[in-house]
Amino acid sequence: KIEWSRAQREAVKTDARGDMPRSKPSFNGPPLTNITDFFFRLAPTKWWDDTLKYTNPKLHGGDAVNAKLTLGELLQFWGYAIAVSVHKGLPLEDMWREKAGDDDIMPPPAMGRHGMTANRFKKIRSVLSFGPAGDADFAADKMCTVRRLETAFNEHRATIFRPGWLMNLDEGMSLWKGKKAKEGFNDEDAIDHLCCEPRKPVPVGKEFKTLHDAQSNIMLHFEPVEGKVPDSKKKFISECHTKMAPLVMR
Repeated sequence: KIEWSRAQREAVKTDARGDMPRSKPSFNGPPLTNITDFFFRLAPTKWWDDTLKYTNPKLHGGDAVNAKLTLGELLQFWGYAIAVSVHKGLPLEDMWREKAGDDDIMPPPAMGRHGMTANRFKKIRSVLSFGPAGDADFAADKMCTVRRLETAFNEHRATIFRPGWLMNLDEGMSLWKGKKAKEGFNDEDAIDHLCCEPRKPVPVGKEFKTLHDAQSNIMLHFEPVEGKVPDSKKKFISECHTKMAPLVMR
């Protein structure tokens, strides 16, 4: 038996897990041979279906910039989005620049050479949608615009991945610079519950509770913090006396 107090955590020196089995994480299905296989194994196919379903009505199709989105172009958009997110030091507009500036050491990315113009990328980003946004939808669920995305992610990860023996329960913040939803108004462009955690590197945004496989660093499950009242109605809350236990059980 290991005894410790909240004030003396450093006193815990013994690994209480003993000789418990220490399984390794693995994917279900055929072996992954390249980064493309890895991407498609991790991404839920429902994401693509829902994105096309709820985004295309916002594109009138009158010209190249407003053309209806296809699955191929949607995947191309996400490829661009990942490239932009990991390329630091340049504003979005300069990612399509073809000529180096006077102060540039490296040549610009010239993203347009891969097939998508800057205007098309910005248009898709401005109308990208993942779920319904009608008054009835908001009345039933304030998180209706992203709930399908959350559900598809969690269901898919539970199906395609078997975690190892060591998992990590954590929380994270996603930066938000947009509008905050006003009480009594439905706005698909606003965030419903904005969190502020001064100790975080990103202090203001959307907070998530997450579960990761500690050996592979793959996220297994996430759920957004929705506020005191909605969170109090989640599964297992009434059966436990702490906040973390219901999260582990879910």
